[in-house]
Amino acid sequence: MTGADVPPGAVQAGAAVPPLVVIGPMGAGKSSVGRRVAKALGVPFTDTDRVIAREHGPIPKLFAERGEPAFRELEAAAVRRAVQIGGVVSVGGGSGHAPGDPRRDGGRARRAPHRHGRGGRRTDRRQ
Repeated sequence: MTGADVPPGAVQAGAAVPPLVVIGPMGAGKSSVGRRVAKALGVPFTDTDRVIAREHGPIPKLFAERGEPAFRELEAAAVRRAVQIGGVVSVGGGSGHAPGDPRRDGGRARRAPHRHGRGGRRTDRRQ
């Protein structure tokens, strides 16, 4: 694909673009939004919950048989691999929120501002 062939909004091959990670609570639509954004940008999409289920079996079964700490280890590994691949990454609703997880920052992480819905209300403010 040459520069002239790149669809509007697509990322050219070889461009140094950091991964875009979609976070949010379970059922918020992270995968749906992530898939659409990846398609619009012309980059890969990874749903880490689907990767885990494909590689290790259904997530509820993993929780029941191996416990949350074991699942969170699998999840962290899946997120690391997806981020290395790049593109748009949708992480599980509890990703990075496991009790005792040293990656937790107590809410100090820098959040990118974003707009909610058609009204354009900012949702990056902490409650």
